[in-house]
Amino acid sequence: MSNKYTKLAEEADKAFNGDYSEELNDLVGLSKEELESVIPDTQNKNTYIALIKIVEQASKENTKQADLINNIKELGEVAVNIAKKVPGLKNLI
Repeated sequence: MSNKYTKLAEEADKAFNGDYSEELNDLVGLSKEELESVIPDTQNKNTYIALIKIVEQASKENTKQADLINNIKELGEVAVNIAKKVPGLKNLI
């Protein structure tokens, strides 16, 4: 019987091994300077977190590119600007 931490690890593995795993790794790996160049306002950091969750979910569920793009755009201009810092996402937007 698996515990909740095993399930969380399995979910994370799905995301980091899914269709958008490279984009997710690049997004999570953005430097503080890269982020601050796009989101200098600390309130916009929540947008970055939401963007990570969207890409993570898309990777886990093998979401279609068009749906991922729409979800990113729904987050707004800040999310689009952050996504443009990630080569794989920049090519989609």
